[in-house]
Amino acid sequence: MKSLKQILTETIRFVLPLGILGMGVFAFAAIASRREPPQRIERPSIVTTVETAAVEAHPGGLDFLVDGTVVPHREIAVSAEVAGRVTAKTADFRAGRYVTAGTLLVEIDPRKYELEVRRLTEEVEQAAVTLQELAVDITNTSELIALAEEDLALQKRDLERMQQLHARRTISESEVDTARRAELASRNSLATLQNQLRSLQTRQARLKSAEELARARLAQAQLDLDRTQVRAPIDGVIVSEAVEMDTYVKLGDPLFTIEDTSAAEVRCSLRMDELNWIWLQDPNRSLGETDKTPQRDYHLPKTPVTVSYKIGEQRYSWSGVLSRYESIGLDEKTRTVPCRVLVPNPRDVQVIGEGGIAHLAGPRALVRGMYVQVTVHAAPQVTLLRIPERAVQPGNVVWRVEKGALNRVQLKHLRPLDDAVLVPGSFSLLQAGDEVVVTPLAVAAEGMPVQKVEPTIVAGEPEAAGT
Repeated sequence: MKSLKQILTETIRFVLPLGILGMGVFAFAAIASRREPPQRIERPSIVTTVETAAVEAHPGGLDFLVDGTVVPHREIAVSAEVAGRVTAKTADFRAGRYVTAGTLLVEIDPRKYELEVRRLTEEVEQAAVTLQELAVDITNTSELIALAEEDLALQKRDLERMQQLHARRTISESEVDTARRAELASRNSLATLQNQLRSLQTRQARLKSAEELARARLAQAQLDLDRTQVRAPIDGVIVSEAVEMDTYVKLGDPLFTIEDTSAAEVRCSLRMDELNWIWLQDPNRSLGETDKTPQRDYHLPKTPVTVSYKIGEQRYSWSGVLSRYESIGLDEKTRTVPCRVLVPNPRDVQVIGEGGIAHLAGPRALVRGMYVQVTVHAAPQVTLLRIPERAVQPGNVVWRVEKGALNRVQLKHLRPLDDAVLVPGSFSLLQAGDEVVVTPLAVAAEGMPVQKVEPTIVAGEPEAAGT
């Protein structure tokens, strides 16, 4: 049985917490009844201030720079067209020499070909004499035929008279037979002469063919004789020589190689995005056009270029045109498109120095092997927009300010310049005159309110575009 002390202790342990909890509830209720509700304080919203610049219409075209290598416009390998021993080499026949078209370079022993020309000349003359003799025979035979026809006519009249006399029984039958034999002899003589004339005419045709054949052989022999003197086929520089004096050459043996210097070409490679700007120069080029000819599909619009070569502080430049693809398709290693630039006048060089136009010094012509820079002057037939480079955020994104809020615009087909980027207006949601943010933004979101401020002007710097 529990003692009184134990019962008292357990009662205190149970009642005491309940009393403390009730006192707390009473105190909280008393304090809550006396406390006034807190007043709501309106805090002004924070608006981000940004600097902006205006999107401008780009009035000119588009230039981009690529590297290139000068290659020959045309290179001709000259071979021997006749066989023989090399008997002469002129002073111009040296590698690196510039020669004009028609300059004598090599001579092959011509004596055999001179003899052949002389022999065939005699054959032609003999054929001409024989034809003249035959023409005289034909003329004489024609005259004899005319006389034989007159004699035949006389014999026919005489035979008719004899037959009439025999009909009146004035002469005998034997006299009529004699007249008939005379008429037959005259007819036979005429036929013989006519056959002889036809034979002479047939022989004349055969001799004329023989004369034409002899003349053709003579022309071939004369051509071979002319080919013993090898001349420069074009204006250019001799690249290599393959024969020396007293060398025997056969038909087709190489003699020398000459490079055409009337024009030069530059081999370069363009990326597909650069090539797209060139394609945009053709207003009729589109996937929906009706002209589907292969010529248009593989056509490269003619685009002016400037080829430059730098030595020290001087830059040498030539004018050219982007003329054609070098092959078809992309290079598998670089994934670029090989193209050719045509420089129609490789000796028309301009020299640009630090002070402007300088005196001509250094290379006077564009020659093979030079590593050059090619500036392509594209003029796309689309509206170009110029955007400050500071406005372009990572991912090619710009923030446009519309009615005090940010609007996100994704750029496509952009082309970087020195301090700006160009985008085609037809491929962008931007327009000339739009305000874009040039201030770096730590946080930006579509529709975020912003406030435009005037850009800070640093002494000595020009005012930013669009202010």
